[in-house]
This record gives sequence, C-alpha cells and structure tokens, in this order.
Amino acid sequence: MELTLYFATNREHIGADRANPERYGERPSSDGIQNLRFGKITITLDDVIVQKHLHNNADGAAGNGTDLAEYIKDCTQSIEAKPDILNPDNTVSFGSPDIFEHLKNAMSKNQDVLIYVHGYNVDWKEAVAAAASLQIMLNRPQIRGNKQEVIVFLFSWPSDGKVLLYLPYFSDRQDAEGSGIALGRGILKLRDFLIKIRKEAMGSVTNQKEFYEAFVHKTTSTDGLLCGRNIHLLCHSMGAYVLQNALPFLAQHTAGNTFEKLFEHIFLCSADVDDNVLEQDKSMGTLHELTKWVSVYTNSSDKALHISSSTKNLSERLGLNGPSRMALLHRKIHHINCSDIVQEGFTEHSYYLNGLVNNDIRKSINGEPHSKRENRDPDNIKPNVWWLQR
Repeated sequence: MELTLYFATNREHIGADRANPERYGERPSSDGIQNLRFGKITITLDDVIVQKHLHNNADGAAGNGTDLAEYIKDCTQSIEAKPDILNPDNTVSFGSPDIFEHLKNAMSKNQDVLIYVHGYNVDWKEAVAAAASLQIMLNRPQIRGNKQEVIVFLFSWPSDGKVLLYLPYFSDRQDAEGSGIALGRGILKLRDFLIKIRKEAMGSVTNQKEFYEAFVHKTTSTDGLLCGRNIHLLCHSMGAYVLQNALPFLAQHTAGNTFEKLFEHIFLCSADVDDNVLEQDKSMGTLHELTKWVSVYTNSSDKALHISSSTKNLSERLGLNGPSRMALLHRKIHHINCSDIVQEGFTEHSYYLNGLVNNDIRKSINGEPHSKRENRDPDNIKPNVWWLQR
C-alpha cells in the first residue's frame, strides 16, 4: 500500500535538489528558521504488517500506533517539495498554495484535516513515521465508522534528534521558540487561504438562506468549497511549546482583539509547557479563541515530562497532571487523564498513538459529546476533567 502525507517544515533539506530532497536534517533551513517548505511524501508500506499493528493491543483497545510508527520509520519515502521563502527584499516565493489546493480538494471529498506538530528529540524520519501512524490509526474502520476520513498534515521543526546528556534540550527549546514563528506563518497562510475560498464561495451564494447554510453550517456551496469539513490541530510534547511561541506572532497579524476560530479541536498531548499556561493572563490564555474545543491529555507517570520538570528548572508540566487551576480556565478546555490506561515504557509519552487514547481523539473529531463516551469517568470534584478507563 502507498500512503500520502502532506507536510510543512523549516528544517534544512538534505541532497542537491530542493524539490526532491533525500530527507530533512536536524538544523533549520538555510533560508532562515522562519521559512517553510511545503510538500507531500509518498510512503510504501506492507499492508500485512500494518494490519498486524492495528490489531495488536497496546492499552486496552486494538491499535498499537507506537510500534506501527517504528515500522514506518524504515519504510521507503519519496518527497516532493516546494519552498515558501521570505526573500531579503521582503518578497515571498510561495509553495503553499499548491498544497492547500490539494487539501481543499480532499476536504471537498468528505475529509477532515489534522495538523500534527511533533515534540523534542524527533528526527525527520521519526516525525514522518509518527504522522503517518497517526493518520492510519485515526482512520481505522472500527473507530471511524461512517464519519469523514482524516488527513494528517505534518509540521516538522528542527528538533535535535540526538541525546547528549541534557544539552540538546536547551537547543531544542531555542529551536522551538524560533519555529513558533514558522508555525504561526503556516497558520496565517491557512487562514488567508480559507478567507480566499470563502470569498469565492460567497460569489456563488444567491440568497440569505443559502448564505446561512453555507457559512454557519458549512454545507457544500455550488463550487464544492467549505463542504462541512473541519480542521484540527494536535501538538505533542514540546510541539505545544512551538504552538505557545506561535501565538504572539498570530496576535501581531490578527485584526481586532480576538483570534478567528480556525480549528474545530486542538489536542495537547503530553504537553511540555507550564501547567498554568492556559490561564487567561498566561502565554496560551487566548488559545481557546482559535478553536471550538481544547483537549489536554495527561499521564502522571510520563518519565520524559518528569525529567523536563525536575532537571531543567521548569515548573510542573501540563502533560503530567493537567492544568494547575482548572476552575480558572475557559469552559472549552477539557482535561483527559490517561494515567490509568497507559503501559510502562515508551508509550508513557506517545500514548496518543495507541488504542484507547487514539479512539478518544477520534471521537472528538467525530463530534461525539464529551459526556457521552464509553471509557470515560467524570471527576466528581472538578468540571471538565475526565478519567480514561479500560
């Protein structure tokens, strides 16, 4: 089987041909850390091996996306890329419109888009493998049902990919800060593209009722735009810190006092940011404006986040025990505690790829209400807090 994955990256290209690189490296793009390349990756997979991982049990439900990602990492990849470069004279060479057109066409065929931002210590092949595994897991027939397919769009930043004591961690946090602007640029390009197709769709609307149906309910307009599909965002580990650093850039380029709602769901999985960061006066206090829902997935036994908290002179991580003061957060924000269902080992940090947690993410994409899901128990004291159970 062949899988197509779309991407944007601010990593350096490896190889003589920018349009067909061998891969992307550990350093930022030679054009600058804020500059992006857009493209698509074709991955050749053995369907028998894929199905074996989809039927393996990782946390109480079928689907071992962590082991699936390990398999995909060594599979053959073919890359087609187009640069999106900010030139010294402030002119821009655009590579994004072509890829956005692909996404628009996909959405017109009953497909949602989920933008995926990976975390720390992830090289290019690992980033691609995680995104591909996420796409396969989210589209398993038993959890997808008759709902829309999900296309995963990878945003890959120059995470170091090496572990030399603790030194790379600080480098990666610096890279994550700079990459926040690149992610912000990508989100703004997406926003401008959506505005463009909405304006195009407006030209086909002939009366007030049709306008209401097209833009409030997002039904299909006559030229196949909008089509009732949604865009979601999932940030894993230090990917949440990249998003945190994207927000000031977005604010600088947003008219008015609030963000436009671009996403249906934002998922923060094993988030390597401060546990109070979502409060109103903090650096991610406006995140809820970008989306209909924010879901924070946590595991109190996450070793990677314990190391982050205890050895880097940082406050407790959001991905360990969730928001420190849940009552102060916007009602859109939900905390899903996964501590009871994750297993020992590597899955403690990447559990969003496996069975039950991945099922829960897919149920959000499907539009299933938070309070009507199996495998969830509400916290009897804190509102919007849920315990995931086998």
